[in-house]
Amino acid sequence: MKGDLITERITVNGYRGSGGAVTVPEGMRYIHAEAFRGQEAITSVHLPDTITAIGESAFRRCTSLTDVNIPAGVALLPKDCFRSCRALTHVTLSDGLREIRDTAFYGCHALETLTIPATVEMIGEFAFARCLSLRTLTFSAPVQEIRSGAFSDSDPRLTIALGGVAVPFRCLREDGNVERNVCRALRVLSGELLQPLLVPTLTFAVCLMEMDRQAPTDAGAQRALLYYGGVIARMFIRHGETAYLCALLPSRDRVPDKVLPALAEEASQCGEKEAYIHIVDEMRRRGLLEDTARRL
Repeated sequence: MKGDLITERITVNGYRGSGGAVTVPEGMRYIHAEAFRGQEAITSVHLPDTITAIGESAFRRCTSLTDVNIPAGVALLPKDCFRSCRALTHVTLSDGLREIRDTAFYGCHALETLTIPATVEMIGEFAFARCLSLRTLTFSAPVQEIRSGAFSDSDPRLTIALGGVAVPFRCLREDGNVERNVCRALRVLSGELLQPLLVPTLTFAVCLMEMDRQAPTDAGAQRALLYYGGVIARMFIRHGETAYLCALLPSRDRVPDKVLPALAEEASQCGEKEAYIHIVDEMRRRGLLEDTARRL
């Protein structure tokens, strides 16, 4: 209820209600720092589209809070915004959000899934640390910067998803810098990394293959491997890097059978005759040529 809010003009400074569902009325623009901090009886918060800024620790330690929305006018989630909201399960982040700052979701033990809008450019230090139940973090676009410890002490089964493809988190540890590997994985999965000569691209592919051997029944891993091999091969075709494509093709792990027909068609459309010949030769070697000939 509006009477439960402590307001000053267009700012919500605090809360004195009995808890439950809280709706901030239209016209409010700012949530003051620590405005709802420690309000353990609040179960949900609805913020109107007029909100443009939220202060630090605004909802920290709202231990019964399960549901909250962040309007499109909010450009950054501040430090400790939802820290220790242990019951938080549903967060809606809107396009327009640019930064998720340090420890914003630290210790949100019940949070299982979250979608990061395409507008987000930076995820701060320990932003999702100790999110013990976080299984899927879905990105709408690559993020330019993910700072140290952003995902530390998270569920080891966490997957990083982009464009419907989930990459198991455990394969993002090959050089010891998890956050840098997440950024790189997102850039490759999106097709943004268009330089096929980059060693990290191939190194990451090897990580996926190793992960696939360790968990051959993991459907998400299979999809990631299939997609990733296709992305790399397409980059090679589009840049005329036939030598690197040839190095990739002989391994069924790197480029699975079902990807080859599409690659052959793409090479043909791109006018990459040499690449097309090598792909067809590989299909012949695998006994796939007849099936493909009927498709092209």
